Amino acid sequence: MKDPRPEPWRESEFEKWFLAHPVLPGGERLAVVSRESALRRVADLVALDAEAGLVIIEIKNETALRSAVGQALEYLSQYEEVTVEALSDDLRVDESPLEQMFKSVFGKELTHIQPARRVIIVAPQFDPHSGHGVSFLNRKFEGTGIRFQLLQAKRHGDGFEIAFVEPPSLRHSSQLVGKFGLTPGQRLVFVLEGGSPQILWVLGTKRDGALRLSKGPAVTRRALRPGARLLLPDSAEDIVDFGLLNTTWRSKTGQQQTAKVIGVVHATREKVVFFAQRKKGRWGFRQRPLRNFMTRWQREEQHSPSWREIALEVRALR
Repeated sequence: MKDPRPEPWRESEFEKWFLAHPVLPGGERLAVVSRESALRRVADLVALDAEAGLVIIEIKNETALRSAVGQALEYLSQYEEVTVEALSDDLRVDESPLEQMFKSVFGKELTHIQPARRVIIVAPQFDPHSGHGVSFLNRKFEGTGIRFQLLQAKRHGDGFEIAFVEPPSLRHSSQLVGKFGLTPGQRLVFVLEGGSPQILWVLGTKRDGALRLSKGPAVTRRALRPGARLLLPDSAEDIVDFGLLNTTWRSKTGQQQTAKVIGVVHATREKVVFFAQRKKGRWGFRQRPLRNFMTRWQREEQHSPSWREIALEVRALR
């Protein structure tokens, strides 16, 4: 879960580097035709591929948001129909004629511009909304020759490392029972039960690659959230142990207290157990250091209510 923050860079730095190395991951060469002008609202870079298909490249030096997708669509609309002559007027990278530049790069004649269009959004990372938008557009444009791609760029020495990434997938929380999900707001949750509404355990918020745990009763107020669309995180098993999931415990103090465990989180300094506790006839959500929990509770085999019953009771009492 801990990924170092991407090293910051300026959009102009990537432009300059890509103009000197106009090669996509996998070795595909491009012929860059034009770049952004202060006097016109155009894409950062416009290029041709070997089949004379247009490639529109929009560059963001921070997390690409949904606005980047809208901006890319605007630039795509500007090239709905384009000829060699019209594209030649946009030539702002090479002094030679467009046909000559194309032949020098690909070794063949440029007779016309193909209808195929590619839109590539470049950024250090992409938020779930931008990825979800790209996935939707690719489905809607399927078979038309129009394709959207996300290109992740990371600073590497004097240049960049680039790689195509799959758009983040948002799935309805009802499809993730027994699995992790990440909200667009970067809250890491575990779906305890499906149905309507789903019962979600909010572990905490992901910031700068690290997980900041939810504190105390805050998890209670979110236990009955309506069905949400969640991002599938890369991994969470390295920070959560579900070996005790759904186990029931009895207080060692002799008091009539019952606990139902959700899971154990490997926090920064110690392991923390999240559980629901029934005390004086009322359920509440708690978190305690695991070593503390194990000294005060003992495991036993007995029926415990469902997470839905617990969450409904907790909410009714608040």
